Amino acid sequence: MNLSIYDYEDPSQFLNDSWEQKKSKNAHFTIRSWAKQLGVNSHGTLYDIVKGKRHLPKKYFLSVCRSLKLNTKESLYLETMIELKKAKSEKVKVYYKQRLTEISPKKSLNYYEIESFHFLKNPLHMAIIELTTLNDFQSDIDWI
Repeated sequence: MNLSIYDYEDPSQFLNDSWEQKKSKNAHFTIRSWAKQLGVNSHGTLYDIVKGKRHLPKKYFLSVCRSLKLNTKESLYLETMIELKKAKSEKVKVYYKQRLTEISPKKSLNYYEIESFHFLKNPLHMAIIELTTLNDFQSDIDWI
């Protein structure tokens, strides 16, 4: 089964799944050998990239695209996912999210739904919102 990059919004998840697929096809294919094939100096660096602990540096981008046999449009999608993941400001995130939507041949994903999921994933967020409804609520970290 071939992976479709358009099923992903997280570049590290796509890279991790791609790595798992490569491993399943060849049990002797290691992260060390893939790093060597890509020209990555250390297999630890590649491991961190695949596990989402680091972003994929530009200098390895083309090697990864070739290794995964991504066409130009798929490579642009991967690059945009990486830039979205790196983005700090909301304005930049919206820009890259819109770009992903335009590139993807699949149904567009709602960026705000994804951000809401991240918000709802931590139950502490909802508890703090509930606290604000109390009559004696104090906007003080110690009180909260």
